[in-house]
Amino acid sequence: MHTTTTKNNSLLAATILIIAAGATRFITIPGIGFAQNFTAMGGLAIFSASFFKPVWKSILVTFLAFIITDVFLNKFVYAKYNLNAVSTGAFVKYGAMTLVVLAGYFLIKKPNLLNIISSSLVGSILFFIVTNFAVWYATPANAVGAFAYSNNFAGLAACYIAGIPFLINFTVSTILSAGIMFYIYQGATLRKPLAIV
Repeated sequence: MHTTTTKNNSLLAATILIIAAGATRFITIPGIGFAQNFTAMGGLAIFSASFFKPVWKSILVTFLAFIITDVFLNKFVYAKYNLNAVSTGAFVKYGAMTLVVLAGYFLIKKPNLLNIISSSLVGSILFFIVTNFAVWYATPANAVGAFAYSNNFAGLAACYIAGIPFLINFTVSTILSAGIMFYIYQGATLRKPLAIV
């Protein structure tokens, strides 16, 4: 009976953290709006990789959190742009987020601060590489404006350089949110506090 209660408490704590992580996609900063890529979704991917076994469950949880929040964002927050519930470009983001989950899965054998930071860094860099490459690759040859990148190495480099602020936001938010999620989860389930290594 005690084991069942502990398992239920663990699942409840994890579910609350997942919902809270998804809710961070709706946070706006007065005068700025949405902080680009500064959400807890990367942290959710790292946390779920450690909590849900086998790994496909971690990927499924992360996908569901993204799809549900994408639908709400596209249909309600960005309704004036008449977007699809889930855009075709979102699948690149979901694929890149799978790499973040896998970074957590392979690098966090025992949750501690060093593993959380290292998996967050690796996952963030993989996410950045994939999503920025997709932005560059999808840029039409005749595009003009801020997001027009030439179809050559210079255009690819320009795309990655333009994405650095997004990388910084994603990396910092992933490290912070993953650390907070693990810390809260450890406390809520009465486990030992996170060790450094």
